[in-house]
Amino acid sequence: FSWAKTSTALLDAMKTTSKLFLLIGAAIGFALILTYNGVPQMVTGLVAEAGLSRMGFMALCFILYLVLGMILDAGPIIIITLPVIWPAALAVGADPIHFAVFLVAAVVSGQATPPYGVNLFAMAGLTREPVGDIVKGAIPFIIALYVGVAIVMLIPSLSTWLPKFMMH
Repeated sequence: FSWAKTSTALLDAMKTTSKLFLLIGAAIGFALILTYNGVPQMVTGLVAEAGLSRMGFMALCFILYLVLGMILDAGPIIIITLPVIWPAALAVGADPIHFAVFLVAAVVSGQATPPYGVNLFAMAGLTREPVGDIVKGAIPFIIALYVGVAIVMLIPSLSTWLPKFMMH
């Protein structure tokens, strides 16, 4: 044990945490601006005008979250987009628990997707392997992730049965 190492570790943790909270604070501020300006109502109106089914809406959300997950951290993605997407999801008849599970799975799949998947770069940093090698090794798992998201999207009871069981 060393006080010098402990203080250095604490300082590093504070720097990392402050960056994260700054990012989250900015995301919350941006989400509030979007909400204040009526963007959720506009999105809900566009979805209603387009006549999207629940599955069509969720497929579009998957594409959105896949792309966003490639380039951003999960927390800010959810904080910024959820106030905008949530009313539209409810308007098309999505179950709140099902949609939340689907949303998290879609964001996670984006974070593992090349070329800019955040988790791929994190793994490369941890293992000190080239990103290309990490991507090659991850492809079967990424495909499994996509299949899992599709299954969750198509079978809502997979994500709702346990909460319903626990509430009764």
